[in-house]
Amino acid sequence: MRPSRTKSLATAFWRLGWTGFFVQVVLGAIPVMLMIYAFVFGRDAASGTRSRLALLEYLTIANLLVLVFTTLWFYWYTRLAKRIADAERSRPPS
Repeated sequence: MRPSRTKSLATAFWRLGWTGFFVQVVLGAIPVMLMIYAFVFGRDAASGTRSRLALLEYLTIANLLVLVFTTLWFYWYTRLAKRIADAERSRPPS
């Protein structure tokens, strides 16, 4: 028996959502670990050439905001998959 279109769509959204979510978490852990390292061990290097480039700070913040948004977006896909799968039960019989 072939799975219904709704079930296969829900499964695709579920897989895409969790895969994307965990990829974003892994990719997000790298800059967070680098920031922690820079704050702990890079205090005395504040007088270097990059200390005056505020643009880098703004771009970093924007990048982290995009990362948070895409992580939540992929998580929302998993919730959408659950709603699509539950819609099968709530449909009137045909």
